[in-house]
Amino acid sequence: AARRVIALAVLLAGVASLDNGLGLVPTLGWSSWNRYYNSVSEDLIKRQAQAMVSTNLSQLGYKSIHIDAGWLLPQRDSQGNLQVDPKKFPSGIGALADYVHALGLQLGGYTDLAKGSCGTGPGSLGFYDQDAQWFAHVAKLDYLKVDFCGSGITPGGDDELAHWGMLAQALNRTGRPIFYSICTKTVVAANATGSDSPYHGQVIYAPPPSWTGPQKYNVSNSWLV
Repeated sequence: AARRVIALAVLLAGVASLDNGLGLVPTLGWSSWNRYYNSVSEDLIKRQAQAMVSTNLSQLGYKSIHIDAGWLLPQRDSQGNLQVDPKKFPSGIGALADYVHALGLQLGGYTDLAKGSCGTGPGSLGFYDQDAQWFAHVAKLDYLKVDFCGSGITPGGDDELAHWGMLAQALNRTGRPIFYSICTKTVVAANATGSDSPYHGQVIYAPPPSWTGPQKYNVSNSWLV
């Protein structure tokens, strides 16, 4: 099947970043969300990683395999740690990361800035440092997508901005380079006009409401949000 790549550009009034070698060029690869939503598994990720190599896409720079929502259990363990769903990932996330890395690829994962998420996980609010260490040293992630679907943080102002910064600092303290990809609550104004009007009140990567299921699947092997 034909594969299409969607490019997403977000204009910011001002941008500040760390000079740590990450994000110098756009991240290229594959993400599970648009096609599989919460129905992810160890077998699926392995097959996608194998396909990235066998099609030689990895030689062209497509090196990131991203597990979006659906990989985590809703509850933490007795120590407050995140837990990967053992039915979906029977070998454990560390072993899967080793498999992906052995192919010369990078592994991405998912959480939410707040309490709860758009998937099955509990969200990281109140656990930023603990979760960052888990992402770095248990899941061995190279890329982390952070949604803002949950509750407990006031959107669109200083409270939200402060929490994005807190999680960024927690990731930096792990000592592992992890690309930090954020999905803010809403970036298209509810009263947007002109070319933005079809997307008013939506997060910018959401497809128009008029799109059908098959239309969404036509771009389902796309990267990246």
